[in-house]
Amino acid sequence: MLISFPVQAKPETADKGREIVKKQWALSTDSPVTGASKFAALGADSLDTVEVVMGLEEEFGIGVGEEHCYRSTRN
Repeated sequence: MLISFPVQAKPETADKGREIVKKQWALSTDSPVTGASKFAALGADSLDTVEVVMGLEEEFGIGVGEEHCYRSTRN
């Protein structure tokens, strides 16, 4: 069973995450990317998702488990 706790990111952290997504997928700077954005709606496939996750891991020094990556590609 997976237990998750809602956490609000600092604005600068969320901004950096959006920058990574926009850069990785070559989205225009005015493209709306929010916490509610679905990767598929932004035109991303599963490989794109993996690349963004790797960028986030590198930028923030974190590890994202495989199960979370898989779940994000289905939503």
